[in-house]
Amino acid sequence: MNMQKVIVAIDSFKGCLTSAEANQAASEGILMGNPEAQIVQVPVSDGGEGFMGAFLAAMGGELVEVNVKDPLMRPIVAPYLVQGDTAVIEIAKASGLTLLSPEERDPMVATSYGTGQLVVDAVRRGCKRIIVGLGGSATSDCGIGMLRAVIDSFSKGGSWDDVRELDEVHFTIATDVTNPLCGENGAAHIFGPQKFAPQGATHEQVLALDARAKRFADASAKHLGRDCQ
Repeated sequence: MNMQKVIVAIDSFKGCLTSAEANQAASEGILMGNPEAQIVQVPVSDGGEGFMGAFLAAMGGELVEVNVKDPLMRPIVAPYLVQGDTAVIEIAKASGLTLLSPEERDPMVATSYGTGQLVVDAVRRGCKRIIVGLGGSATSDCGIGMLRAVIDSFSKGGSWDDVRELDEVHFTIATDVTNPLCGENGAAHIFGPQKFAPQGATHEQVLALDARAKRFADASAKHLGRDCQ
């Protein structure tokens, strides 16, 4: 076997192996067949587990740990990455599916509040660019929990209109899906069943989540002075 240089770049296996662990396992297998191979391991992510680690390997930075709430509002410690004025936040760290046992999985109650707490901490540290990887969440709350955390921290009047700390902050959302928010191909119908206990979501639960997303979209559109399509 003539193999001089090999690039290994494998995404994580949800709840099983991180990208780095999968790369290492594959590299060890390659070396068993060709001990002379030169292997370059590149951590990658689709926005889910390992997203922050992939950025850390690519650009370095400092890991910051924050006391936040998990998807069921229990206290945990979650990290995010800071490099200069850029923060990299992985939603799976604070609001991830792997933080819950199968019996606890219920997007009717799970919240992204903890991810919002990470955003708040990054803004308070002076970060002006925030990159959020959206994969691997336990939630189907349209990010309302995250917004609530921001409002709770920055708003004196209890409304998004009162939040000024984010005026100069630029957000980049990392995701590998193109589903619309609502409808039969929307978030609730496609991803909701993944986030329930092993038996899956009932039809009624999916419809309730979809209706919630539609109400959120309508309210957001009215706030922006647009029609919801």
